[in-house]
Amino acid sequence: MSTPQADYFRLRTEWLRFKSQLFDGMTGLPALPAVLEDIRRMVEDRGFADVIYIDLGRSGGHETQLGWAAYDQAVREFARLLVSLKDTGVLGPPDIVCVDTVRSDRFLLFLGEGEPEEAGRTPVGRRERVVGSLRELIDLTPPGSVLRTLRLAAGHARVEKVPDVRTERAIQQAVSGARLMSLVEREGGEVVRRDELSKMIFQGGVRTAFHPIIRLRDREVIGHEALTRPLAGGSFDSVEELFAFAESSELMMEFERMCRRTAIRAAREVPDLGLLFL
Repeated sequence: MSTPQADYFRLRTEWLRFKSQLFDGMTGLPALPAVLEDIRRMVEDRGFADVIYIDLGRSGGHETQLGWAAYDQAVREFARLLVSLKDTGVLGPPDIVCVDTVRSDRFLLFLGEGEPEEAGRTPVGRRERVVGSLRELIDLTPPGSVLRTLRLAAGHARVEKVPDVRTERAIQQAVSGARLMSLVEREGGEVVRRDELSKMIFQGGVRTAFHPIIRLRDREVIGHEALTRPLAGGSFDSVEELFAFAESSELMMEFERMCRRTAIRAAREVPDLGLLFL
């Protein structure tokens, strides 16, 4: 015979199970199905909503390289940066931030009209503003942050209120369109970066910075560590991103050889070099 206490725990278990399918405990963000009704109201009240799709999983196999625990931490940190855009005014209070599914590394933003200056702004313009702001925040993270190795693949679409189309399906179609655009952007960007990496290898497109190594006992400089830096003007935003991309390609061995050759040549110009750490 069922008791009130047993019924309570049964219902609570069911509620927690359904909640875990709608809210991502890792990022603290809702999944798309949990906010679908809010998005529908946004579209019907304002006449449209812009969708921005951001995929972290296309950054060159980072989860495989880092391990899932470290990659989870990167996803959590990115979600925090994404939500912080509401504090800076890049996102407005009514704008919706969610994940595609629970425990995923794909994020969705649904933007209404926002501030007066946003009225009439094209979806691509709004996407570039959001992605540009995210990159600026990532640049402010510590030098060793895993966020610096991520390359954001983003797409956009617009959901418009159409009397003959159910709004929920229009939302799903817009999400699919934005996802497809992110795939196309990523593939095109991969080709460009691969070509640039090949040119770096054969033309020596990096420079070397030398960091002194100091013996703590007597504070004597015993040598220098050679640090590779990309030349300005390339498509790689940071040295971490450059090495992450090289590691994900079959060009890593040739790239490392080129970095060592460049360092050895540059070392001739360093007075009192001491030991050289490559």
